[in-house]
Amino acid sequence: MKKIYSIAIMLLLCTVQLHAQSSQRLVLIEEHSVSWCVPSAVQNPAFFSLMNVNKDKAVLLYYPIWGPDPTYSDNTAEADARGSYNSISSVPKTLIDGTKPNNSYCGGCGTGTWGSNPGNPSGYTQDVLDFAASVLSPFTIEVSADVDVTDSIIVVTMAITATDAFVGSSDLKARIAVVEEHISWASPLANGETELYNVMKKFLPGADGISIRSSWLPGDTLSITESWDFASWPGNIYDLGQLSVVCFIQDDTSKVVHQAGYAEATFTGGNTNDAAANTIDANAPVVCGNSLSSVVEIINYGGDTLTSVEINYQINGETINVYNWTGSLKSYEKKIVALPLTYFTPTGGTNILDVWTSNPNGIPDEDASNDQATQHSFTEAPVADNTSMAVEVKTDGYGSEISWKIFQDGVTAAIDSGDGYGNNEIVSTPVNLDVSSCYVLVAYDSWGDGILDSGYIKLINDSDDVLTISGGSYAFESSAPFKVVVPTGVKEVLAHIILSVYPNPSGGRFTIAGITTERWKVFNSQGKLVKEGKGNEVNLDGHAGGMYLLQVGEHTEQLILK
Repeated sequence: MKKIYSIAIMLLLCTVQLHAQSSQRLVLIEEHSVSWCVPSAVQNPAFFSLMNVNKDKAVLLYYPIWGPDPTYSDNTAEADARGSYNSISSVPKTLIDGTKPNNSYCGGCGTGTWGSNPGNPSGYTQDVLDFAASVLSPFTIEVSADVDVTDSIIVVTMAITATDAFVGSSDLKARIAVVEEHISWASPLANGETELYNVMKKFLPGADGISIRSSWLPGDTLSITESWDFASWPGNIYDLGQLSVVCFIQDDTSKVVHQAGYAEATFTGGNTNDAAANTIDANAPVVCGNSLSSVVEIINYGGDTLTSVEINYQINGETINVYNWTGSLKSYEKKIVALPLTYFTPTGGTNILDVWTSNPNGIPDEDASNDQATQHSFTEAPVADNTSMAVEVKTDGYGSEISWKIFQDGVTAAIDSGDGYGNNEIVSTPVNLDVSSCYVLVAYDSWGDGILDSGYIKLINDSDDVLTISGGSYAFESSAPFKVVVPTGVKEVLAHIILSVYPNPSGGRFTIAGITTERWKVFNSQGKLVKEGKGNEVNLDGHAGGMYLLQVGEHTEQLILK
């Protein structure tokens, strides 16, 4: 079965409805931006949301520009060509049907909001889109495209029909752009963005477009056929199921866009029933305790709609768990599936999560080679007691941008925090966490470039570094979990080996993995002994809900009684 770079089948349809002599317009909005532009991260979420609820009125075509940027490097030449064509000198910048909008653009559509920065994404409102879509077009466009699975070639036919008389310049062009409708980044881009929409992958045949005749009478038609070989293309398609097409007619003399069209891809061919576990995203590379929250991305490589599949998963080769997923995935569509909380026996080092699929639509998979996802490895969070604990901050030259917070597992409000730092200084803040629990230290940078130079944020316990967050790669924020064990007043030694207890939380009964002869004791949050016994089972039926501390020899573990 061919994977993402060998591409499968694609059928695209881009239709604009006829309205009397002229046709309803689908507005083309082009955005130029870059992954390190902080204003883009601020403005784009609301802009993308507005565009996504107005797909019947407007279509977005997003161009990454300049570098470094992961999507810009996928097709640098054509991104640069459109940036030059649209005279882009700053980002983020948009055009609406080939025009940079400003406060006077809308006419009767209400007060403009672009201010001194024409074309900023923040300037768009529902009134702007309504106004632009109300201008009728003299054209309709229909586009169909087929992809040969074996040869990995898209063949696209774009049919243009004049529904009204039209005379343009000698530079009238038809343009077809294959786009990726939605790219979701597992790790934020340099400016903190995690979502992009309708990112340009390739113009067919190129960014210069296809010359078409300048004079049209009602009923005139033109059919254009182009092809694209995906197999040898050096760029990335991150999610084949998100492929779509944007097509438009543009006058290169005035740069006015007279009509646009858009449609998602449909897929046929290949295997009939073929599901895959594509990627695993667990809650963190470092896990506190003995349970793991994880998700897996599944993909339907089959020609039939995927309505069910078994998702198998296990940690450290222990019990195989099976999650029976049901739903509806068209060919090459992907789906993020949250797996149930998984309990495991920590190794004291690296732990391995394996996930694989089986029995798509209730029958054997036709291609088992793609069933197994890439293994996810994780380690256990560092442990500290609550004595002599502090957060030490070494700032860079922009200390006022740096801050931190500590959160306890299951508690939304911060337990402790620090901010208001000067430049290039070292500040230590004592921290007292008086509940045995899992915590997370979160470092923030308001500008989005992390801590520069040799700066850091450390959690220190008895002069030892428990964890460190540093560097500029974390952009706006970065987090690191840790575990705190509070001495209870009885003789005990801090448990640097974390016990494996499940289920935890529990309604009353807990199981201690791997222990059969050791005696155990349970203390409440005030350090009072409430239960003791021997063997694997701890029964707290009848006790008040809350946090308890289990002691086995010199090792301790927090218990949560629901």
